Amino acid sequence: MVILMLRVFPLLIGLLIFLYHAIEDTSRTDYFISGAQHLDITKMNQELNRTKDSLTVARWIKNSPWTNHLTLMRQDFNNVFIEVKEHRPRAIWRFGGVISDEGALFFPNASDIPKDLPVIDAPVSQLEQSTWFLDELEEDLKRVQLWPIRIYQQRSADWIVELPNHRSFIFGTNDLDNRVKVCKKILTKLTLSNKRWGRVDFRYPKAFAISKNPL
Repeated sequence: MVILMLRVFPLLIGLLIFLYHAIEDTSRTDYFISGAQHLDITKMNQELNRTKDSLTVARWIKNSPWTNHLTLMRQDFNNVFIEVKEHRPRAIWRFGGVISDEGALFFPNASDIPKDLPVIDAPVSQLEQSTWFLDELEEDLKRVQLWPIRIYQQRSADWIVELPNHRSFIFGTNDLDNRVKVCKKILTKLTLSNKRWGRVDFRYPKAFAISKNPL
């Protein structure tokens, strides 16, 4: 009896392994993806048509330019849920990339980029300073309809905020916090004024200069 069991046991193990792979080969895994508004499902299906490994699918989605991070949850043998958090675009970068609201730089298709984003024309080393200007000025500039804007530095390193209708603010390089506060303080009166203006220079310690001409 014992000898018989020793002979039959490997056969049973082999049969179970065979049945497992047979079921796995014929079964279909369904993926339920949420939060991925910019995911190219058609392309994903084409490239992952024969893939059964959920980690491979998750890795493919993670490599999508819009994906910030994702959570993978297997509901049962055939159902996998993937929750995706996408980047939220904050500004367009000068080389075609997009800066997220968390300061991450990503490179989506140009057709997927919103058209009303501000533009940051600065090197990577200056992205933090550039987005600081956005954080400080966005609410006030939108309120007076001076949006979207472009932020860049001149060769002199002076920071420029380029406004719609050929207008601009110059903030220089020093004491930027106080100079931006002055800008916000006079912004409403400036935009309600009947006088034509093109450039406001905030590089003076306790004053500013208004010019009719843009840069």
